[in-house]
Amino acid sequence: MGQTFFSNQKTTTMKKQTTLFLAIFITTFQFVNAQEISTVAEIYGFEVGDEFHFNEEFGNLVKVITNIKINSKIYSHDSDTLIYLRHVDSVYINLYDPDSVYSNYIDTVVYTRLDSLVNFREIDTVYSNPEYFNGRLVNRADYEQPPYIYSYIDFVVGCGIGCNYWSDVQTSHKCPKV
Repeated sequence: MGQTFFSNQKTTTMKKQTTLFLAIFITTFQFVNAQEISTVAEIYGFEVGDEFHFNEEFGNLVKVITNIKINSKIYSHDSDTLIYLRHVDSVYINLYDPDSVYSNYIDTVVYTRLDSLVNFREIDTVYSNPEYFNGRLVNRADYEQPPYIYSYIDFVVGCGIGCNYWSDVQTSHKCPKV
């Protein structure tokens, strides 16, 4: 009877050690494979001369083509704000209207709180895919709000907002491949 008691005690101790080891291993494995949410500075870290080309479709009837070039980049004195001067060309095409609408302008875009996490930490997935955004890291925020069936916003490292997808019963906005 004495041997059985010690035998059961060793078995119980080994089970506890094995369970503890597996718990530590699984937790460590999850942290190693987890991607961190990007900062505002990482998402909007453009360089002078960078160009962005967007080809957006709204259902089958409307198409908007936009080209943006970064002309200048200025940091604030405290380096907590980033200011870009951009040249924007776009064309709005409606398949039922033969007259396209062209626009060409210079604008200024300001990003603040550069060290904070993008989208106020409201990110559901962080991933990369070599077929989209040249394999750059994507921070996706999923939204399900009426009247849309499904919608999400992709924040892409070095590209800003790369996609704002939505769909409802009748139409959808497709994301461009950048």
